Amino acid sequence: ASSCECSIDWFGASESIVSEGPVVRMGACASHINDEERAAIEASKKIDRENQKDFMLNAEKIKILLLGAGDSGKSTIFKQMRRLYGEKYTDTELMSFRLFIHQNIVENIEQLCLACAELFPEDPIIQTEAFKLLCPQDSQFRDQYRKFPEFTETYVQAIKSVWRTPTFDKVWISKSNYQISDSSGKFLDAIDTISAFDYKPTEEDIILARIRTTGIREERLKVGDQVFQFFDVGGQRNERRKWIRCFEGVHGVMFVTAISEFDQQLFEENNVNRMTESLELFEQIVNEQAFTQSAMILFLNKSDLYDEKIKHVNIKDIPDFSDYSGPAHDRDAGINYFVDKFLERNTTHQEIFRQITCATDKESVNVVFNACKAVIIRHTLEDTGFVN
Repeated sequence: ASSCECSIDWFGASESIVSEGPVVRMGACASHINDEERAAIEASKKIDRENQKDFMLNAEKIKILLLGAGDSGKSTIFKQMRRLYGEKYTDTELMSFRLFIHQNIVENIEQLCLACAELFPEDPIIQTEAFKLLCPQDSQFRDQYRKFPEFTETYVQAIKSVWRTPTFDKVWISKSNYQISDSSGKFLDAIDTISAFDYKPTEEDIILARIRTTGIREERLKVGDQVFQFFDVGGQRNERRKWIRCFEGVHGVMFVTAISEFDQQLFEENNVNRMTESLELFEQIVNEQAFTQSAMILFLNKSDLYDEKIKHVNIKDIPDFSDYSGPAHDRDAGINYFVDKFLERNTTHQEIFRQITCATDKESVNVVFNACKAVIIRHTLEDTGFVN
């Protein structure tokens, strides 16, 4: 038996596919087909194309499941999909986002204060009234049912007096070692606008807002002629038990990992590396029986943050990834290393489609989803026998 090899470009990354069997040269017998047979073949192809179109128009909604560990950015992709293809947010929804953004600011300024006290315990800023007002007591900080402080003039002024000081700039550089949101800097920079009485979140604010997903959220969006049903589920460990039992028969699984978080620890367990957790979760998902017929797509998200971090952090210095043998601070070598780490966990799917993404970039998400849409629809047609 001989083999033939072809190259297919999925999302801009070339993949080599080798098929075993005799090489068949298409068209070798074309001269033996008469006009009547040729017309019959064309008619058959036309019917197949119409059947495919009718199937996709009349089929049940294309179901897409967004999965990933906490803080991977899957909920940001979920929000971008509504921004691109769904209805605008109502005033009630905007007011709820305003509340979440306020909470994001409080939680992150408190984390910054705690980090500052740990890193620079002798710094004079620790003794200021503003710092004392903002820095939480340990019991208060860990109370999930706590009442968040209001954005009074005193509280807002306290934030402005510590944020962007030389000491806090140094703390910000070390934010990967603490549970500090990457987007919080933009909210803190805009504290005057956000604390105003008439503040209404913009689309960008909504995308950047960190809302920890609990339970299952659903959006039905029409993209062209096809309806897509997106499901976003909580990524924290205590939310994962809700996943598998609900979603047999999904057409596509988009697994999102934050490639920038290879040196960070879990929110729930501070001694567990986030990338390691994502790899272990991916292994469970990609080999899950319920998803054997689903298109599997890997999103390596937060590429913008990764691009900045890799300039200063050597992957090999991270204990979980001490086997890295590529050049230090090499963007592409690092990406290839992590892609291989994910692919070697797969024992079920013949193909894993993957894409480097930045979920906060609207146009990037639009381009990526159009590519994913083509993959998922084709996979669905193949599964139903319309495409070989």
